[in-house]
Amino acid sequence: MLTAIRFVLTYMKRLKLKYSLTILCVIFAAAFSFMTPLIIRFTVDTVIGQAPAELPLGLGNLPETGSLLPYIRANIWLAGLAIVLISVIAHGFTFLRGKLSAEVSEEFARRLKKLPV
Repeated sequence: MLTAIRFVLTYMKRLKLKYSLTILCVIFAAAFSFMTPLIIRFTVDTVIGQAPAELPLGLGNLPETGSLLPYIRANIWLAGLAIVLISVIAHGFTFLRGKLSAEVSEEFARRLKKLPV
């Protein structure tokens, strides 16, 4: 088992950065994809309804401290714009993930083809 891992790691030289970037793209794409339902929940419950804001990371008090909530109520299109922008960013990371993983896989296969038998 350990020799198989060493074998793969020797052929991954100079590809580890791309692998790491691919993993980061997966993480960021997932994180941005989870934001869309939060924006919808905030808009429906707090902006349209009268429920107190329940935002993660202590951001729940942010809309109540200033004039942010009345501004969003007057400009409800901002919620739709936020959803579109978040989706574009998430899909951008998804595209980069696919591109980087394809490049790394092709290079890895090319190196395995040159392997002496």
